[in-house]
Amino acid sequence: MRDEVDIAIVGAGAAATLLATALRRCRPDATVAVIGTGHAPGRGVAYSTTDDQHRMNVPVRRLSVDADGSDHLARWIGDTDPEAYIPRATYGAYLAEQLASSGADVLHGRVVSLSRTGDQIRRETAGSDRQFEGGWEVGVDDGRRVRATHVVLATGPPPGPGPVALPEHPRVVADAWTADLAERAAAAGDVLVLGTGLTMVDVALTATAAGATVTALSRHGWVPRAHALQRESPTEGFPVPAGPLTAARVRRQVVMYGRTEPAGWPAAMDAMRDRADDVWARLPEAEQAKLLRRGLSAWTVHRHRMAPAVAERFSSLARRGMIRVERGTVAEVTADDDGAVVRTRDGRRRRAGLVVSCTGPSADVGRTTDPLLRHLLDTGVAALGPHRMGLAVDPCGGLLGPDGRIQPGLFAVGPLRKGTLFETTAIPELRAQALALASLLMAPPQNPSWRSDPAGDRRI
Repeated sequence: MRDEVDIAIVGAGAAATLLATALRRCRPDATVAVIGTGHAPGRGVAYSTTDDQHRMNVPVRRLSVDADGSDHLARWIGDTDPEAYIPRATYGAYLAEQLASSGADVLHGRVVSLSRTGDQIRRETAGSDRQFEGGWEVGVDDGRRVRATHVVLATGPPPGPGPVALPEHPRVVADAWTADLAERAAAAGDVLVLGTGLTMVDVALTATAAGATVTALSRHGWVPRAHALQRESPTEGFPVPAGPLTAARVRRQVVMYGRTEPAGWPAAMDAMRDRADDVWARLPEAEQAKLLRRGLSAWTVHRHRMAPAVAERFSSLARRGMIRVERGTVAEVTADDDGAVVRTRDGRRRRAGLVVSCTGPSADVGRTTDPLLRHLLDTGVAALGPHRMGLAVDPCGGLLGPDGRIQPGLFAVGPLRKGTLFETTAIPELRAQALALASLLMAPPQNPSWRSDPAGDRRI
């Protein structure tokens, strides 16, 4: 592992892999370090599962690392239908292989600090000096230091406290991806899951396969819809209204388009997804906040859908009484040796042998427990972005300080752009961001110079 590189990527999951492969194509001469956060390189949290019941909810044709939409993944797997929904473990193996072949050095460890270096970085490579003007020093929890001209934060959703405090107890599982979930569910017999999104679906499939029954609880009691067996293309694109936008106007347009699109609402959702960031950018921040409060839950269950086979299995288990979905807002979770108790705001109490949280981390990045993000926010290197959902970034993903000025050479891709962007977590969006950033970093690294203008132009 080199101690001085051109580009350091923080994170070792899908976003980091997509960026490393894009850099291999755009900057084959660049030295790149990928610094992981404890999960298998390439796989990250999302694709480290070994349960083949856990399926991608995006078809193969949209998951290749190649930005041109090629059949790279389908060819890697073998004779595969481009419309297939493959196991997430298979996709994890694919990402791991792409990262390994990207030429990037991989350093296991958690990044805990990041500081600007004002001096020149010099090292010898193949007998010739390479000089860097300024850069960043990345501190890892094992004491290692990596110096880089450019640093890209490519982590997943930042960890932080969920909507309700969870006791540290064997009867309560805060990490839905814990390796021994099946064994703990089998021993408990009945499992209460907090949240009813896609993570709940995976937990329910694992727990019921182990012989447990599952009750899922959320405020609305809504579960993700299913992808259609036969995908249809929208008849026409989503008609973004002209003129000033409000949250109410956007909601009306979304509902009307979903109801009237001849190809059906799933096709309408695909078309709206393609324009979501454009619509989001046109909304004043106050109207964005209204849309988050009054439309996000409904959007999520239609936007983030289950693979057809997963939806069929989930429905079958529900009909047999193995899975139940209930409404309720959790107020308190307690546990003892006999099980866990969940109290909802209406005073009802539910007891289960095991409680599993699938609510995800706090939507407020300002509450994050991630040591690197805490360091960046506390030292003024980074600032919170709109709605505190991510970090403040410019249109290229460059981090902004509290004074709104660019932090030269420091970028983010993926969930840390949330708030500035609306769609920034799925593979197609991550791939597009990775390619754009790799293209931005194409200039020779020996003597980078930066400038910004009022239009947000970036040059390297």
